[in-house]
Amino acid sequence: MPINKLLLTKSQGYEDSAAVFMALVRGSDRELILQADLTSITFTVTDTSDDSNPVSSDTLTIASVILDTPVTDDVAWLEAFPGDTTGYNFIFEAPKTWFPEPDTTYRVEFIFRPTTGENYEFAVVFEHTTKSLKVS
Repeated sequence: MPINKLLLTKSQGYEDSAAVFMALVRGSDRELILQADLTSITFTVTDTSDDSNPVSSDTLTIASVILDTPVTDDVAWLEAFPGDTTGYNFIFEAPKTWFPEPDTTYRVEFIFRPTTGENYEFAVVFEHTTKSLKVS
C-alpha cells in the first residue's frame, strides 16, 4: 500500500533515556484521526547511520496511543508549540533501549493503516538525536 502522507519532526534527548513522541494526526479528509479510523499502527526504529538493522519494530495498541479527544493543556506540548490550541492526539513513550548510543540520530517511523475503504497508509516520522550524558 502506498504512503499517502508523511509528517517529519525532529527531536532530541539523552542517550539511554526514554523519549515521548506526540503529534497531531489527521486523515485524508483533514479531520483528526480517531481510534475507529485505524486498523493498525506499526513502528520501526533505526540508527540513521545503519538503517539495515532496526533497533526495534512492532505493532502498537491503537487505544493506547490515539486519543479521540486531543490534549490541549500538556505543558511539554505548549512549550514546544507556544500558542497552539489544537493539541495532540497521538502520544507514545519510547523506552530507553531504543536510544542506547550518544551523538546518534535515530529514525522512528510510525505507520498508520486506515480502516477498510482507504487505499493508502500514512506515516509520522521522528528523527531523534541523542546527546551524551555528563557524569560528574
